[in-house]
Amino acid sequence: MKTPGWHTPAATLAAAFIVAAALAGCTDHGDDKAKHPAASSASPTSSQAALENEMLENGIKQAGDGKYDDATSTVKAIVAIDAKNKYALYNLGLIAQIKKDSKGAIDYYEKAIKVDPKFTSAMYNEAIVLEPSDAAKAESLYEQIVKIDPKASTAYLRLSYLYEADGDQSKADAARKSAVKLDPSLATVTPTPGT
Repeated sequence: MKTPGWHTPAATLAAAFIVAAALAGCTDHGDDKAKHPAASSASPTSSQAALENEMLENGIKQAGDGKYDDATSTVKAIVAIDAKNKYALYNLGLIAQIKKDSKGAIDYYEKAIKVDPKFTSAMYNEAIVLEPSDAAKAESLYEQIVKIDPKASTAYLRLSYLYEADGDQSKADAARKSAVKLDPSLATVTPTPGT
């Protein structure tokens, strides 16, 4: 499988929006529980959940202020309390991704997915990180996303580019058609040769 050499304004903006939304504990892939970061605990007490939420909000603010090392420390403290807090793990992945630490981002996203195998936001961001180095795995993650959430338009769009780079124009056209059907604004997105 060839690595796609493309960047698209809308696809890049979609990824940036997901990054920003994810720091706030929201997702673009139908994961409604994302609004409640401590919801991943097996059975947290209300005081533990409140503490985790407060810490996560503080970490989000720190990251929003560009204080990524502080945000990492804050969010790691949540994981020390609850190693299965998928939102803390996800946000650690996101911070690593922002800091261009691909290995760290992938590790944290995979931990979040292990906690919740249907956590499509973690899958999506992991796939974005993997595209340059492991397009086949990225493709597999996008395929999982659209099985879990058939309305994940940007996953279909990114799949279309990966299929095209892989030489499967028929699958690329079908994925792009699905993306545009779900979000007509994606019709104007065209690949631009890049890195």
